[in-house]
Amino acid sequence: MPNGNVKELENYLRKTMRAHSALFSSPDQRLERVRYRAEHPTEITALKCMDGRVHLPAVTGTPLGILSPIRNIGGIFDLGWPFFQSVLDGWINYAVSRARRCLIFCTYHFSRGDTQRGCAGHHHDTATAIASAKRLRDQIERVYGKEHLVVHPIVLGFETDLDALIIHGENAEVVDLASFSDNSLSSLETTLGRLFPKMQQQVKSDFLPLLVGNAKHIEEVRKRKREPLALQHLERVLAVGRGFDWLHEPNLALIVGPYAPNIDSPISQAAGIIADNMKTKRVPDDGFVLFSCAPFREHGIEEGLAQDKAKFLGQHAMDVIKKHHPDLVSLLHPMIGVVDMNTRLVTLIEELP
Repeated sequence: MPNGNVKELENYLRKTMRAHSALFSSPDQRLERVRYRAEHPTEITALKCMDGRVHLPAVTGTPLGILSPIRNIGGIFDLGWPFFQSVLDGWINYAVSRARRCLIFCTYHFSRGDTQRGCAGHHHDTATAIASAKRLRDQIERVYGKEHLVVHPIVLGFETDLDALIIHGENAEVVDLASFSDNSLSSLETTLGRLFPKMQQQVKSDFLPLLVGNAKHIEEVRKRKREPLALQHLERVLAVGRGFDWLHEPNLALIVGPYAPNIDSPISQAAGIIADNMKTKRVPDDGFVLFSCAPFREHGIEEGLAQDKAKFLGQHAMDVIKKHHPDLVSLLHPMIGVVDMNTRLVTLIEELP
């Protein structure tokens, strides 16, 4: 992770964008995705917090492009929000059109070592975060139905000290992979079957590799013995919009999705976290990057709309920061981009004034 001045951070982001696109589009990665999809066809999305530490592909060893992240502060979502409703329903219809089932992670996160390292979106209250994730799961089940076995929403915890997953089963049983004594494939498979007896078998088979990967990752984290500083907020990028799959380094960015009817609060809160990071000298205090982005798949009209959306989100975020954190304005370095989801190539467009 870059720890130099803000110009070095900007260059690092440009380098990361190009490297991610090159890797995503490489023959090896394309082949790996095709192979993985053929073996594990279930579509998986994670409804999660903007906190950069919550990075599921990294802690499960999942190939790029398999897990679809949808981020909002605290992992708080409501199907009544028009844009979120449209995005989730479109994602589910995409899966169904390809005869795939859906696994939806309704996530929360916390720190077992220090409550103040927990989720700022829920004021570091883990019980509140869990209750929010359960409400979202129940809402999705009510709308899409439990009996059809096509859409499987589950509550999934993320413990940031060890990057451990906590699985909440159908019958209220909870399994913390950091406390799991037997991480063998057969044991994890048996546990998954016990936790989700109603879950369709293919979905369980596609969920299992994530648990196996996380168990291995936890062992590696324990061997490294991370320092407490690495467990805290260290973000220097405020990302607003969608299409940030390339921005997957933990603790680098806070990502605010445009899903809630009013995104001023999460933008302001994210800016406050970054301000505190600079004030406490956890990161360099010479500035931060405000990066707005929007995705597209078709060149032409869709790409043009993405450009206007990215510009609007960047300007709106800047206006929110001017209103709620005026001291940050002189430290703000804007970047605006659109991302081609076919190649994950990010193209930077005109900067904000």
